[in-house]
Amino acid sequence: MRKRRINKGLAAAAITGLILALLPAPAIPRSEAWASVTEQPVAFKTKGDIRESQIVEGPFTLVGIAWDGDGPSELYVRTRSTGRWSPWRALETEDDHGPDVDTREQAQERHGSQPVWAGKSDAVQFRMRGGNPHRAAVTFVDTTDRTKPLFRRLRDAFAQTPAGAAPAQPGIHPRSDWDPAGACAPREPASYVQVTTAFIHHTAGWNTYTQAEVPSYILGICLYHRNTREWNDIAYNFLV
Repeated sequence: MRKRRINKGLAAAAITGLILALLPAPAIPRSEAWASVTEQPVAFKTKGDIRESQIVEGPFTLVGIAWDGDGPSELYVRTRSTGRWSPWRALETEDDHGPDVDTREQAQERHGSQPVWAGKSDAVQFRMRGGNPHRAAVTFVDTTDRTKPLFRRLRDAFAQTPAGAAPAQPGIHPRSDWDPAGACAPREPASYVQVTTAFIHHTAGWNTYTQAEVPSYILGICLYHRNTREWNDIAYNFLV
């Protein structure tokens, strides 16, 4: 009798698919937020009235730079993706939405730029004018699928996004939607005051992200604010 050969790869995939199909559906959206954070020192060379950093390489989707001392009067950044450099763009360094004055949070904060969403990138370079910053370091936040646990990636591969009618009003997503693993928990409990005026603030950077990347983008901002700038939490009350 002739024996049949079993394709081990197909068999393993079928077993994995069967196991995942039997597991309960995840309670959070398929576009889950995962991120890894790394920091690298960066040095600058003077070229006339401009100081330019070396090219710093590392996988990232969101990037920012922090320093000690007086910040620059002008700061610019460019990023590299698929071998091509973006144009030089101005980076905001104002902290209008930073910690309240005369608080412990303000005393412990580190000076830095706003975080910039660059999409899937592998290198960054900075230029600056003025100020006297020192001990500068670039923060890379990677929110690509490679930061997800293998189990989550397998779930995504087999999951199906259910179709449904759009809600009649904007939905409210809790913190657990963009930080499911609790990677950016607040340093201190929130304090509450009577609110008389509220403002909606825009985030700095490029509008190159997709709707599915929004949870990861928010988590990246939170990790940059909390870990690099050493603030208690993400510096926004809500995001639209």
